[in-house]
Amino acid sequence: MGTLLGPSLVTDWEGFAVETLQCARTHGADPGVLGRLQTFLEDPITRHVLSLPDEALEGYLCNDAYKPRMHRMYAEFMQGVTLEFKLTVRHSDVSLAAIREKDLELWTAFEELVRRRLGVQPYPPAVCDTLRRHFAGFELTQEMAQRAQRDGVAPVTWALSEDGALTAWAAGPAEAASHVETTLTQAVQELLIAAQVRQLERMERVRLTPGSLLASALARLALGVARLNARVPPGPRMFLFAGRRSSSRRFLVLQNWYCGLHLRGWAGTSALLATATLDGTLRALGSRPERLGVGPLVGTLAHETLMLTDQLLAGYDVQQATGAATEQDGATTTVGAAGQDAAGPQHAQASASHPRCLAQVGCLLGHLLLLASGGGLAAATALPDTQGTPGFVASALAARPPREFLADLEARYPGDWARAPARAAPHPEGTVVFDLFPVWRLDSGSYCDMADVVMTAWEERWRGVEEGARPPRPRFIHSNLEGWESVVELARAPERVRPWAFAFGTLADGFLPFQDATGGEVEVHLGSLVMKAVQARHPGAVGSAAESAAKLGDDSAGGKFEFDTRLPEGTKERILERLGLLSQAHDLEGDAVSQALAQAYSAVTREHLLQ
Repeated sequence: MGTLLGPSLVTDWEGFAVETLQCARTHGADPGVLGRLQTFLEDPITRHVLSLPDEALEGYLCNDAYKPRMHRMYAEFMQGVTLEFKLTVRHSDVSLAAIREKDLELWTAFEELVRRRLGVQPYPPAVCDTLRRHFAGFELTQEMAQRAQRDGVAPVTWALSEDGALTAWAAGPAEAASHVETTLTQAVQELLIAAQVRQLERMERVRLTPGSLLASALARLALGVARLNARVPPGPRMFLFAGRRSSSRRFLVLQNWYCGLHLRGWAGTSALLATATLDGTLRALGSRPERLGVGPLVGTLAHETLMLTDQLLAGYDVQQATGAATEQDGATTTVGAAGQDAAGPQHAQASASHPRCLAQVGCLLGHLLLLASGGGLAAATALPDTQGTPGFVASALAARPPREFLADLEARYPGDWARAPARAAPHPEGTVVFDLFPVWRLDSGSYCDMADVVMTAWEERWRGVEEGARPPRPRFIHSNLEGWESVVELARAPERVRPWAFAFGTLADGFLPFQDATGGEVEVHLGSLVMKAVQARHPGAVGSAAESAAKLGDDSAGGKFEFDTRLPEGTKERILERLGLLSQAHDLEGDAVSQALAQAYSAVTREHLLQ
């Protein structure tokens, strides 16, 4: 047992406190920071977490709270879907292939660590209790629990890509494959750190222990929190989305505890493991479970859901550009030029006035299915960048919510639709999907540019409507932060696009420089890594499925583009062409997009296309 660098539990509390405080002091901590850090280190909760044996931190998957929300949707609507995930290291000081080739001892220990951590049940009693107590509006269904018990966690395999990079793959039933992602990503982060530490020791530069790494990370966190508290004006909420790339599980728990106590604007965490561990610690010590610093759990959604609905239902994304008008589902819709009806996706030819273009029906559908199955409109957050924010906004403005979706909301969440801002301040021309989302999470590209896209769309939609008859302006969660300074800067952005909340993880992790044997400094860096769904499969979707699950993002350089790289040569260009059409802010035919969305929703929820 233990970490890749040996046991990480702390038995010498006083010595650890001295090391942590000295590290903070060396890097400029003022008396206020040192005082808060010392009080934190003396807290019985902190000491209990520090002294937990490593195996006590390995009883849970390192899942984020959005996972159970998505898995509830899979269990209800997508029981026949299988997923395949690929892990890629985007940047690191060491490569996975080099570790496996040159440090077999470390690689063997890593494989054993992964086997242990993925060999647990997804929803043990403590996690179920944590979801019930700390995740407002969420209910773990019997179907979810049964599928998790039956399918567990998918196995992991490793393969060398053509460029020599070592990648991980996980395939199986949707939830089983999905459960691998965050836990494996966090374990790989530990591996990359351990490889750097062992390399420094072999070079006789410095010997770092799990304790010294933890002390440095806590000191860095305390300095960062103090900087935010001092320089960010009161107002924005702070969410910690940190689990999947954490430097260690023990730090993840302590990071959540420290931020919950000391970060101004703290509004919650996505980390199930941290919340379950802290909840159990409070109970063990007889403290109030609702004590400040624990939870609440926050789970919006991930690109995973939108990537799989986009792939499996790609046929519905084709914009119907010609045809006669007809009455269907209570609204004027467009029938394709060949006279197709509502039986399936329609592929009409373009007209001269409406060139061929694509609407993001699959991504809209993923949002609606998630709302219908796990939280209702109270949990309505848009994640628009999967295939490009401008295209998503255009599609959401064109599409009306399907009647069957609204009926499902009323049946599952009585009064939810009646209380929604879109009903309290209805648009004179009727509700569109864009109106359902009071919150938008912006996760790639230029934050201010993408916030402007959404806000401009809202302003144009409500132009000419009296202020008192309008719903509240969209609120933005910024979750693509590059450093503490980006939080400080954007907290002072113009009010029109200023983030309502910041969600960060990796920027609140990492290490301060260490002094080496010569008196110089050495650094240990976190890796940049992702694990994304690249294939979603179901026999019922074969005719309309795209070649790969893919994510484009809003980065102009394509830095977050993900797809199945095993596909034949030329496939990448076809995928990029399709995503390029989806990403653009087209002038879409509202009736056609609404019909396609209604057909797709009905196919999944009424015809059980993916069961």
